[in-house]
Parts: sequence; C-alpha cells; structure tokens
Amino acid sequence: MPYKQTYRAGDFQLGRKHFRFRLIPAYPSAFTKEYLLVDLLNDLRNLPDDVSAVLRNLKSRLNEFDREKVSECLRLYGNPAAKRLLREAYA
Repeated sequence: MPYKQTYRAGDFQLGRKHFRFRLIPAYPSAFTKEYLLVDLLNDLRNLPDDVSAVLRNLKSRLNEFDREKVSECLRLYGNPAAKRLLREAYA
C-alpha cells in the first residue's frame, strides 16, 4: 500500500541517500486507480521518466478509467496542471 506523509515534511539524509518528504493535505482512505492517475499527474514534473511518453500512454489508455471518478478525484485532489493535462487528454 502506498504511504502518504501527513505529519512530517522536509529533506532528510540517510547514509548517502537524500529523501524529500512533503505533506499531502488530503487523500482518500482507499486508493483507486483514478486517484493514482491524478496523483501521478500532480507529480509529473518530479518524475525521472520521459514526460512526453507518459502523456502519450495516458492518451492511449484513458478509456480504462471511469471518467466521473477521475473528475471527482481531480476536483478533490488535483492541482491546476493536472486539471489542464486531463482536460487536454479528454478533448
């Protein structure tokens, strides 16, 4: 189960590894694939992957997600960039 940080934020170093914890103000009690999609789009700029490839895959697999659930998760948890990306993908 994914873990979301709710009480501690900051930069920490453990050995030679550097970790950044950030606060998540709200998230659902059960993670659905629609919520995880919105969370992925919220963190898209922080991904080490090729962003254009992620967006191409999103457009080709968008029909696997319930549009109403995605809209609800986007309204509750999405940042403006995620909202714009999904609006463009659904267009």
